[in-house]
Amino acid sequence: MESLDPNGDPVTVVQKFVTQMVSTMNSNLILKEWYNRDIFSELEQYYHQEERNTECFMQSFCADLIKKWKAEGKIRNDLDDELVLAMFDSLAYIDTHKEEIGIHHFPQIIGYLAEFIMKGLTDYRK
Repeated sequence: MESLDPNGDPVTVVQKFVTQMVSTMNSNLILKEWYNRDIFSELEQYYHQEERNTECFMQSFCADLIKKWKAEGKIRNDLDDELVLAMFDSLAYIDTHKEEIGIHHFPQIIGYLAEFIMKGLTDYRK
């Protein structure tokens, strides 16, 4: 998070964030366990229980960026903040189903989807 420039172009910031996230998940042995089918459902249940009890660090970071970018007119403000956050959350859900989608498409598909989301939030016409 510290390497991201929140004052930069939103599309570039989110693309860098997603690239770093995918790289970290692929290189961190603990995070790789998220994809271990033998324990995935147990980890997922634990994650969702914990999520209700504590505020997610990444959610807070993204929520702050969304508010900042809206205030600066960098992204569209006609969409609810929760909806915009849900768009970013969808990337994680898609990532957990990469085998069904086709593992050979990852991490490119996540990068493109992040780009398309951000371009939809920045390059729009009403």
